[in-house]
Amino acid sequence: MIASGIIVKSYTVTGLITGKTYRFRLEARNSIGYSNHSNVVQAIAAVAPSAPAAPSTIRDINDIYIDWSSPSTTSAATYGAEILGYKIFIRWQDGTYTEEKTHCDGSSAVIIANTQCVIPITVLIASPYSLLQGSSIYASVVAYNAVGDSPNSDVGNGALVIVSKVPDAPINLIRDVMVTLDKTKISFKW
Repeated sequence: MIASGIIVKSYTVTGLITGKTYRFRLEARNSIGYSNHSNVVQAIAAVAPSAPAAPSTIRDINDIYIDWSSPSTTSAATYGAEILGYKIFIRWQDGTYTEEKTHCDGSSAVIIANTQCVIPITVLIASPYSLLQGSSIYASVVAYNAVGDSPNSDVGNGALVIVSKVPDAPINLIRDVMVTLDKTKISFKW
């Protein structure tokens, strides 16, 4: 028994061990006797993680790397529960953010361990992101554990979308007959 004689409909249990899971149930009492027990509620003595630092967005030829730091290297000691994953949000061209789950599935063990994900630029210039050539890529990250989500990180630095591709083939190549001909030159235009 933790407490008795409580006359309000709320109670805070103190002195718990950080990281331990507890089970609680209640019973009511009056002059006639005790009620049956309530349902059992299970809770961990922990808090949601703090926000990760703002992620960096780094562009290479065909991909954007989103890289962030865990809010704590000792999350169980700091929050009472390990960080279970991350939610990575990318800003669309219209300024709204959406969670990127295809290339940045923050529940993946690899992404959790590396605190990094990679998105092809072709994904970011297509719908729903629809980023334009020269647009900045902004990301925000949320960490989560068994208790809940951290606040959103600050928005990252915003690498530029630069679509790197082979140029289109020149068209309408013709010999330029207007240039004075000699036996050592031939001129073309397109």
